[in-house]
Amino acid sequence: MQMRKMLSTKNYNYGQYEDFEKVNGETLAEGYNIVNKGCLTCPIKCARTVRVNGEAVKGPELETLGLLGGGILNNNLQKILDWNNEIDELGMDTISASSTLAYAMEANEKGLWNNGLEFGKIDNISQIWEDIAHRRGIGDELAEGSKRLSEKYGGKEFAIQSKGLELAAYEPRRAVGQGLGYAVSNRGGCHLNGGYMVILEGLGLNTDSQTPKGKADFTMMFQDLMETISASGQCLFTSYAFFPGFLITRPNGGITTTANKLIPHLGGVIRVMNRFSPAIAMHLPVFHHTKMFKYALGMPMTFGKYLRIGERGYTLERYVSMRFGVSAKDDTLPKRLTHTPQDANDPKTVVPLEKMKKVYYKARGWDKDGKPTNSTLRRLQIVK
Repeated sequence: MQMRKMLSTKNYNYGQYEDFEKVNGETLAEGYNIVNKGCLTCPIKCARTVRVNGEAVKGPELETLGLLGGGILNNNLQKILDWNNEIDELGMDTISASSTLAYAMEANEKGLWNNGLEFGKIDNISQIWEDIAHRRGIGDELAEGSKRLSEKYGGKEFAIQSKGLELAAYEPRRAVGQGLGYAVSNRGGCHLNGGYMVILEGLGLNTDSQTPKGKADFTMMFQDLMETISASGQCLFTSYAFFPGFLITRPNGGITTTANKLIPHLGGVIRVMNRFSPAIAMHLPVFHHTKMFKYALGMPMTFGKYLRIGERGYTLERYVSMRFGVSAKDDTLPKRLTHTPQDANDPKTVVPLEKMKKVYYKARGWDKDGKPTNSTLRRLQIVK
């Protein structure tokens, strides 16, 4: 993320943090991590264990390192470990807490809200978490989140949220498909419900991260696959198994290079697969979940059926949200990400959101207002 300028820094002003080596995963692993833990039989073991005040506790994840590190210009890793534990114990979310704090720091910097919070100044942050949890002093306002704060004090363009949910640490101006996912996600700015397109755009593979080509159709497919994975009770991180290992371990290999160049041009193929998914009456060797589903539950399952289940679930969520007024007007990102280039010399370093949204709605069978059409609802057996 640092190398590819997609590490959110100073409230998404930049995509690289000069002190990232002091707060990155390698530094955590080498100097602070005690042991990795995970669910029974899990080969990933993504839970870190670190020491805070002499006690072994759960360590921070990627989002926490990024947003409580470069996100607020803090290079003190031990502070991140402390804060992560404090936020967890208080029952809050590290992504929303850190991004709301970053908004407040920038609002103070720009003279919109005199709150005393500044980038790089970290001495009183632990008290801030306590005040948010107990709705005391400035914490009473911070508890409302960045969306409501920006409506009160201004600065909507740098309140980094969608549908009221703060974005994860992936800077979408260098991963525009991820930006689309943030905007159209049913949960708001969620990187997982958004489809996690960053895995194609630099985190795993290295396709053209700035082009909108093919991104809408792949976003739909990934969202639907992850919807079924989640609904079936499996960990979403098992979706990495979708990619043959050599594509990740040999990033400069001939096949990997060809795949990276080809993927943006496969939107039409993916569109057909999404639309006529029941016709894919087979298992895909690279996607093991269908066989696991069959063996665990005794239910016949093909890749196409698995994909269609996810499409139905995702569309059902949208259909319910429509009743609460959600439409295309809510599928948005702050203007910093859509109108201000990350690189002032490269106008392409923005998220071309409206262009991708039109393709995405068409791919899903939603109308121009982002609402599933009656024919789509009938096809998915949501209505008769």
